[in-house]
Amino acid sequence: MNDYFGFQGKTVVVTGASSGMGEAAAKMLVDLGAEVHACGSGKRSRITYGPAKEYYYDLSEKKALDQLLDALPKNIDALFICQGISMGVNPDLKVMKVNFLSVKYLVEALTLRIADNGSITIISSSGGFGWEQTFGRSKEIIDCGSYEATVEWFEKQPNKKKSAFHVA
Repeated sequence: MNDYFGFQGKTVVVTGASSGMGEAAAKMLVDLGAEVHACGSGKRSRITYGPAKEYYYDLSEKKALDQLLDALPKNIDALFICQGISMGVNPDLKVMKVNFLSVKYLVEALTLRIADNGSITIISSSGGFGWEQTFGRSKEIIDCGSYEATVEWFEKQPNKKKSAFHVA
């Protein structure tokens, strides 16, 4: 029964793997026999559950995202996107970059590496509640087309302290 989710021997990338829900997902995947590539924040290891490999990059910077993409395996069976930072602590461009833009960028870049019958899972906290109220502005961001265009869009907003995802 150890392979009841089918992750035994599978190559799995987990972002946000050094804390919270991402850490819990990564631990579970290791226990299920997956080869976990754990992406965390910070500059040194805080991960203790034994992933196959650890990566530490600032997910708010495109250059760091590109470096992470270069370092990740070329063939991936599953991708778990679990990173995020609190809007209440720092509701600005960095929050949008980590919580949305890096997710979009990583999913778009890694989709072609996902094996046939592979999966992409995005785990979010309650910070995602209320998305229906902000969908119109969120769609503007989705339609920007590139990382740089999205940052430019955000910089043009009159109140940069509230992202498109802020529910008043």
